[in-house]
Amino acid sequence: MREKYLPYYATYSARAPITFIFDMLFRARTSGQRISLNYRLHDYLKLQKNPQLFILHRKINAILLDALKKWPDHDYGEGYFYQSCSEVELGGLRDTAGRMQAMHLRDYCKNMYVVDIGCNSGFLDIALAPIARKITGFDINPFIIDIGKEVLAYLGVTNVALSATTFEVFIASEPADIVLSFANHSTFDGNTEQTVRTYIEKCHQILRPDGLLLFESHHPTYESKESLEETCKIITEMFSLQERRILQSKNFFDNGRTFIVARKTT
Repeated sequence: MREKYLPYYATYSARAPITFIFDMLFRARTSGQRISLNYRLHDYLKLQKNPQLFILHRKINAILLDALKKWPDHDYGEGYFYQSCSEVELGGLRDTAGRMQAMHLRDYCKNMYVVDIGCNSGFLDIALAPIARKITGFDINPFIIDIGKEVLAYLGVTNVALSATTFEVFIASEPADIVLSFANHSTFDGNTEQTVRTYIEKCHQILRPDGLLLFESHHPTYESKESLEETCKIITEMFSLQERRILQSKNFFDNGRTFIVARKTT
């Protein structure tokens, strides 16, 4: 998110798409930045005839700029949004609808109390809201949580609660039926204090008896086979493995990750 983009969200501008294309072609430093600019371009074009949605995009892009200025840790969204949210015409590096389908989340989370660890802006939780009984999502970054709260308010979603906190201090309001641990057992921003073992132990602790841990690994580019196998070994010490498979996706950021369904046993 560049500061020069923000005026384009004050009043719709025909110059904005040209700027996004130019920056995508000539100023983006990484493939992730180019992809994010492409999403920004396509999302922006949809706003011209939707003034209320344009106002929402103005608010959340202002928060996103604040995040990049005041929260200098790893930018998971590469200048835009990490997760997509089709409900409000937002693209993102992670394909929320595709992940929902690939992991059968509608089946697992139906009528359940779900805890989402490191939820980013909670766009996956928003997609699950019509299905789940209740969802608690949290992330350490207060700015991306504020983005999620703006989207929740815009959509009128009432069964999703988002908060800015760490897993180390998080306390569930009741035993969870489902814990979502999606690429959060370790992080790249240096904010994770617990070990992988203490992390899995707390996942076990906040689940009800027979509750399910749904686990997604990091992308194989960033997580070694040895590290992943050690994490899986720890999971099987406390959970019964129900399913383990490699996720297939046309989206590079989602493809090749290991997905595990594990039931609490001890």
